[in-house]
Amino acid sequence: MLSLAIIVCLLSFSILPAQSQDFIITDLSDPVLKDISRHDTIGTAKFITTTIVNGEDFEKPFVIIIEARDTTGVTTYLQFQIGILSARGISGISDVGVSWLPEKPGKYELRAFAISNFTNPQILTDVRTGEGIIA
Repeated sequence: MLSLAIIVCLLSFSILPAQSQDFIITDLSDPVLKDISRHDTIGTAKFITTTIVNGEDFEKPFVIIIEARDTTGVTTYLQFQIGILSARGISGISDVGVSWLPEKPGKYELRAFAISNFTNPQILTDVRTGEGIIA
């Protein structure tokens, strides 16, 4: 009778497969503002850059979407970069940057995230944020 009770208890539990959190599938660094001329002023081109890392053993297409928001939360710049990320064993790391010509001085929130493509998008990374100041 005891064995029957144990079997009934075991059948009432759902067994879910274990999920490993020990590896990075795809990761993205916080975006940063760079300026070749070393001047963070209006009228000079800026680059918003980030680094994407592939933790898988196969190539992966990606689209990185990069945004700049002003202090009121309004998107003042939006751009994307498409690429193919090498497998982890080959390199698996790619620096991505987009050119930006700010129109107004101020503090900007820089945001970046990656999806697989525009046709059938799958989210590859969380949104990463950084800060840029234009004098």
